[in-house]
Amino acid sequence: MAKPGYVVLAPDMTPLQAVLQSGGFKRTAKLESVLLLTPGTDGTFSAARVDMGQVVNRGVAERVRLHPNDVVYVPPTWIADMDNVVDEYVRGLIPGLPRVGLGSAVSQ
Repeated sequence: MAKPGYVVLAPDMTPLQAVLQSGGFKRTAKLESVLLLTPGTDGTFSAARVDMGQVVNRGVAERVRLHPNDVVYVPPTWIADMDNVVDEYVRGLIPGLPRVGLGSAVSQ
């Protein structure tokens, strides 16, 4: 999600509505594996996978409705995870490693 955080629950709110209220999906979101975590009475959570790719890309109607204290977790794609690994570990270990991309440098 673009801005993770709490969402005010509206009656019959769907996971997509909650994500949109939080700024929508990031470009790196893994839509096919969104997790819906529901708290139980004993303090544990149960998890269910929701394929938001079907909803967003093919217009499949949502059947899931959110309840108080539900958590919608949108995981990143594996390539987004690898980008984080490179940033945190490889670039951190090799300080002179340039970033790949557009840009320019001015030297005197």
